[in-house]
Amino acid sequence: MRDSCDVCAIGGGPDAIVAAAYLADAGRPVLVVGEHGHPGGVAANVQIAPGFQFPVFPETLPSVDPAVAADLDLGRHGLELVASDPVLTAVGSEGDSFTLPRDPERARLAVAGLSARDAARFPEFVAELAAFGGFLRKLLEQPPLQLDAGLPDAIPAAFAALGLGAKRVNALLRALPMPLTDYLNDWFESDSLKAALAGAALTGTRLGHRAPGTAGLFLHFHAFGSPEPLGWIRPARGGSSAVGRALREAARAAGAHLDAESGGVRRIATDRRTGVTGVELLDGRVIACDMVISDAAPGTTLLGWTGAGNLSPDFVHEVGNIRYRGTAARVGLALSEPPRFAGGPEDDPRLGGIVQIGARMDDIERASDAFKYGRIAEAPLVFASLPSIHDSELAQGGGAVLAATVQSVPQDADEGAVLEATLGALERAFPGIRDLVTASRVLTPGTLERGFGLIEGSFHQGEPAMDQFYSLRPVPGFARHRTPVAGLYLAGPGTYPYGGLHGVSGRNAARAVNEDLAS
Repeated sequence: MRDSCDVCAIGGGPDAIVAAAYLADAGRPVLVVGEHGHPGGVAANVQIAPGFQFPVFPETLPSVDPAVAADLDLGRHGLELVASDPVLTAVGSEGDSFTLPRDPERARLAVAGLSARDAARFPEFVAELAAFGGFLRKLLEQPPLQLDAGLPDAIPAAFAALGLGAKRVNALLRALPMPLTDYLNDWFESDSLKAALAGAALTGTRLGHRAPGTAGLFLHFHAFGSPEPLGWIRPARGGSSAVGRALREAARAAGAHLDAESGGVRRIATDRRTGVTGVELLDGRVIACDMVISDAAPGTTLLGWTGAGNLSPDFVHEVGNIRYRGTAARVGLALSEPPRFAGGPEDDPRLGGIVQIGARMDDIERASDAFKYGRIAEAPLVFASLPSIHDSELAQGGGAVLAATVQSVPQDADEGAVLEATLGALERAFPGIRDLVTASRVLTPGTLERGFGLIEGSFHQGEPAMDQFYSLRPVPGFARHRTPVAGLYLAGPGTYPYGGLHGVSGRNAARAVNEDLAS
């Protein structure tokens, strides 16, 4: 049996579905091929025990971009993002903590309890985040400039920069390559405040806050969602599967066809002269098409499915040298009841936000150091949330679900060791939580690779370091979604702008396809 379509969206992740929805809405016949089960990939929940499930995707990475949500009318398809207040509570080794409210004025008052000087500077800091986030937001609206871009291509970015004003342009150019610790040191003296701001921006990377370019990553995240500090943290009610479900329904409503039966892609068929000719599926079918969008990792798409024989040796070398370095595990706990902070009330509003275990900058840095030596940190950096507070369906029959992201975990770490390290960290925030655990599930980086196609378990599908940044992503000269193979386009977190459920890469890849079809 041989099927056909104009465009085949493969890779199975959220960006493939986003691209398909945009293209179908433009009248293009599109087929979405799912990998590892239903299309959506990491936009999924997994079972801990019967009646208990937790999200695969970290709550501290950007969720669906507001513009993508509006374009695809995802609210009509059931998507609701949760802006918890407070946004984050950082807990230290002695049980000490600092809570960051979402509202900037209440956040300033909280900061005043740490430092009067920092509280005085906080409104200016918020204003700078809003200005930088607004500028970087304009960069998200189009694919990155090529390194050899001519004047017509550079004009939109130049006008966006001019809108910042000369003083802020200089400040942004200085900040982007900085280590995050240096950027925050410029503003604040309180270590607790800096740790609360810094931790979430490092999610899923091996980078500590002293690594060059981590300030740029922190600022980039503020281009998503609202401009307040850590405003990108807005997970979906119902977990990441709620994102996948809304995207699938939006794509179908636009006219895309979703294939969940094939099991995935065997190879991308190409002709040396004309480029893409189709996609061969694992079930033996061949889909004839002239264009393919893949949101799988660049290495999987180009070296695995397309094959090095269709590419130049230099390009193969560059793609083969992409660093992935996934370091985050996901841990789900089924609990008999919601945990409590020491001395905290039962309905503590802090339980609705992110709980960061690590309230000192040195705590965060030491946790990242452990990965260099192939081990789990004795005191890992952990981000915990209780998604069942916002959707009781995640813990049917009572109880609660805790979802944790654990940093600095080796590729195939022992699941028992990861669980033990996680529980040890959580005890600092929630004394006695071990006694509440009725079941657990651990997704190591290796499990994430095998189950969801994330190379090395990297949620970013390419380390977000300075040499894999913006126009250098995934490799120099190919940042605008097109590849050396005619008709083959890349989307997903391996392209700009990094990992998340935001869908920006899928939208921009769809625009590149539409431009080429119209030319």
